Amino acid sequence: MKSHSRGREVVTEAIVLKVQTIQENDLWVDLLTPREGRLWGVARHGRKSKKRFSTVLEASNHVRVRFRDKGGVVFLEESQLQLSTNGFPELDLPTWLTSFFIIDLVREFVPERNRDIDVFELVRDTLLEIPFLNRYERLRVLENFEKDFLSLCGYGVNFERCALCQTVVSDEQDLKFYFVYREGSVFCQHCMQGKGEATPFS
Repeated sequence: MKSHSRGREVVTEAIVLKVQTIQENDLWVDLLTPREGRLWGVARHGRKSKKRFSTVLEASNHVRVRFRDKGGVVFLEESQLQLSTNGFPELDLPTWLTSFFIIDLVREFVPERNRDIDVFELVRDTLLEIPFLNRYERLRVLENFEKDFLSLCGYGVNFERCALCQTVVSDEQDLKFYFVYREGSVFCQHCMQGKGEATPFS
């Protein structure tokens, strides 16, 4: 990376979250990067410049980008494809829907300029894995992604211990456990009093 009057030059891998056209030929791009966080960028003449951008700026694509950063919106200067969903072996509607569900979660929960490489790697690796899975494997991976992603974003739920007495949740003992919606936690039967609506938890 170099200092420059036009801003700091950055080269990084990224996941394309969303692309929309502005002013006929420019592109407004939402990116998730490992060390710069989530960024909004402008690709000048992005619709026409095949030499600099080709057609790689598509939602869910894994790309490598070069941009100028002055602290606000970044200005994309070049992008290259790392891996595209168009090359996956089982490209079907469920794959697309699952991928864009993940993209929507990222756009909803990840703030601009966050710097969390764990979030990036989780999103990247999950998007790359999904097209190679059958329906049941895909559902399992998606469930794990939701749990891990929300936990990284600070919305994780502890399903392993009672929130008050810290008793380990286990089916091998006579003690019953309940998930309390209002608390967003699991409680054992002894700590349940006055907690409100709950669902038996195993």
